[in-house]
Amino acid sequence: MTDTENWVVGCGVEDLDVGEVISIECEGRTLAVYRVSEDLFYSTDDICSHGYTHLSQGFFEDCTTDCPLHGGQWKRSLRAYNDRHSNLSGTYT
Repeated sequence: MTDTENWVVGCGVEDLDVGEVISIECEGRTLAVYRVSEDLFYSTDDICSHGYTHLSQGFFEDCTTDCPLHGGQWKRSLRAYNDRHSNLSGTYT
């Protein structure tokens, strides 16, 4: 069972379409929220670790995010989607 007691609502399901990424402010952090499918979402820090740019402004497709500043790519594995206690590299599920 997943412990949801400390979860915070950052946006609603209706706020983004499948394949879309948005930037939100949540508890003092800037996050990118990604919608992979009808019922699959994840979020990361929205600021690239290599330079101050918003990852939500880059290209996003098939769980891959491209940094709009330097072109670096990050691919989110489906295994990690199911790990509700994961907080690897600024990724939140």
